[in-house]
Amino acid sequence: MITKNKNKSKDLSVIIFFIISFISLAGTVSAATLTNNDQTRETLEQGTTIDGPGFFYGEAIQIDGNVDGTTFVFGEQVQVNGDINGSLFIVGESVQISGEVNGNIYGVGETIRMEGKNSSDVFMTGETVRVEQNSEIGRDLFIAGMDVIQDGPAPRHIFGAGESVTLNSIVGGNANIYGEEVALNDSASIEGNLTYNSPNEADISQNASIAGQTDYTETEPTDSRMFSFSQTERWIFRILFALFSLISALVVWLFIRLLRPQFWMNSTKPIATIILKTMGFGLLALIGIPLVSVLLMVTIIGIPMGIILSALYWIALYIAKIIVALFIGSQITKAYERESLGKEFLHVTLGLFILELLMLIPYVGWIIGLVVAITGLGALVTFSRKPNEPKHAEYE
Repeated sequence: MITKNKNKSKDLSVIIFFIISFISLAGTVSAATLTNNDQTRETLEQGTTIDGPGFFYGEAIQIDGNVDGTTFVFGEQVQVNGDINGSLFIVGESVQISGEVNGNIYGVGETIRMEGKNSSDVFMTGETVRVEQNSEIGRDLFIAGMDVIQDGPAPRHIFGAGESVTLNSIVGGNANIYGEEVALNDSASIEGNLTYNSPNEADISQNASIAGQTDYTETEPTDSRMFSFSQTERWIFRILFALFSLISALVVWLFIRLLRPQFWMNSTKPIATIILKTMGFGLLALIGIPLVSVLLMVTIIGIPMGIILSALYWIALYIAKIIVALFIGSQITKAYERESLGKEFLHVTLGLFILELLMLIPYVGWIIGLVVAITGLGALVTFSRKPNEPKHAEYE
């Protein structure tokens, strides 16, 4: 029996926030990553195994070999057929995952298909997202997009959101759905509860089975109440946002690191050597650049320059956080010189993780964020004022 419940569902709020954060962050990163990689192709041949972490980027990427470690893949046409012994982060226009992943999968694509295996959770979002019939998911499935189709089994819970959400297979636990149109076809089987938010009652086939209760929250087609959250839900969002903020920052770090290997470690040196001067420059940049941008946009001639300067300002603020994070990670691990790609990755990940945790602290987080912005901007300005600094050798 279907009951209409007007109370907000925590599980559905989580998946809504998952869409917002993942698309806005990872989608932006995808566009930035692909900008300068046109007409490039990268392939890992079948039978080849490389030590992780693995990094692949370009226009067309095909991974037929194996990666022993966490793997990051960014491209337009992306296909993963090999085995990944670690988590997989994948962004592309067309994404197909056919191999076996021993960890979580985080996928973003215009069209994304999961037809492989994994041992843990799967997070996927895009315009069209499909879990194929022969896929094998280890634990929970988080799936969001315009058109969401689940043809393959989910052994535990499923959290789905989209304009159209269709379930065609087994769900071993609860199904939590938000969608304009929700359908359970003949082969759908939910061993737990079905909870869904929609303007319309779900189209549930007579042959579909639901072992638990069905909880339906009727919403308007555009329901502004879905952005009203309890204190617990706000904390869930903040934690999710921090997680994907960390992931997107790592992608930006990697992109610049591959283009200019010496940039990040060199840019942290002013923090260690001339911290007060660095923070002075940072405070000046934090306040001065917005003022100059506004003054430029007062005149018609200066509007383009003001817009460009504003854009560069926000990019610099983003980079500033990564610089400070790398400095923190290097200080903790006592690594003051440039390291290999893998070691520097661990340093920046550690620093970003610490910063994200600190900025979650109520009433204190914004102060930490301000100090990070001032320090990182200052380091960036100080480093950029030394164009004649001798170049260092590339990393191995």
